[in-house]
Amino acid sequence: MECGVGGEYDATNVVEQPLVTAITSLGFDHMPLLGHTIGEIAWHKAGIMKQNVPAFTSEQPLDAMRVIRDRAGERSIGKSFQSKEGALSAVYEVDSTDEALVREIKLGLAGAHQYKNAALAYRACREWAHAYGRRHPGRSVDADEARSRRGLEAVRWPGRAQTLVVPSHPTVTWLLDGAHTSESLQVCAEWFRDVCAEPTDRPPKNALFFNCTGGRDPRELLRHLATLSAPAKFDRVYFCTNDVLSVSNADSTNFTVRRDASLATQRANASAWAEVTAEDCVVEVCASVDEAVASLEAAAASSGAAAESSSGGDQERPRWRALVTGSLHLVGGFLTFLGAEVV
Repeated sequence: MECGVGGEYDATNVVEQPLVTAITSLGFDHMPLLGHTIGEIAWHKAGIMKQNVPAFTSEQPLDAMRVIRDRAGERSIGKSFQSKEGALSAVYEVDSTDEALVREIKLGLAGAHQYKNAALAYRACREWAHAYGRRHPGRSVDADEARSRRGLEAVRWPGRAQTLVVPSHPTVTWLLDGAHTSESLQVCAEWFRDVCAEPTDRPPKNALFFNCTGGRDPRELLRHLATLSAPAKFDRVYFCTNDVLSVSNADSTNFTVRRDASLATQRANASAWAEVTAEDCVVEVCASVDEAVASLEAAAASSGAAAESSSGGDQERPRWRALVTGSLHLVGGFLTFLGAEVV
């Protein structure tokens, strides 16, 4: 069960005695609610820790780790782990040694950073299995090495470093990642760069679809993408809303926000892009996912026709790589628009 926001006041606290708790790498997000320093954010995140319940954490900045350790003591979480330095610690701190254990596994999720998450999941799940057996004698759970490996290989997470090709847009490879913090945009950019570095007979052109909301600083997020160079440099950039107009149902409609006809947020994002990059590319502001995709399709058709004319014969339409990022809501909109099955 994953927290929605923070931990101290999160709804998941209705589970008063979980078998294990875990804190992934912390970043600056939801700051109006959680605080503006990593220590303040760590205080909220550590709120998931419970008395006499083993706790695990990824490597954290020193200030965050100090807060997590202090809160573990306050909450008397009980079990002590031996740290890599030999001292006893109330929280198991996953590090590169643990990461090495899962490095040989081909994870079901793309991105080098996922090995840090996999190491944390591996340790936490093994402890969960042991704790379950202790709490329910005679009903043990087998969490051996082989089962753990298969789980990490089979894991899927739609909208996170996801590569998608759909019949309705055969010339586009969609790369979707719901990154919406500076830290996650950095690893998203690294993932996109690695994808673009893969050898190909006909290097595709690159498009970026971006939106960010919730008071986040678009300059801070976009700078990670603006510094990408060939073959990951963007040829076209679209700043669009999360709205999908061609699909009308309650599940795909956000009733908590009003549509802004002036597209102030998207225009601000476009201005931020101009501030952080000197690269020459086509930039458009669009009122919906539908409009943005239609624009890319039109550009692809136009360039394909021009190439055919100049070659004097048949010419395959140029292929595109399209990165969709900046907002989980935007990624959800694209998954809906593309008719992707989310399981």
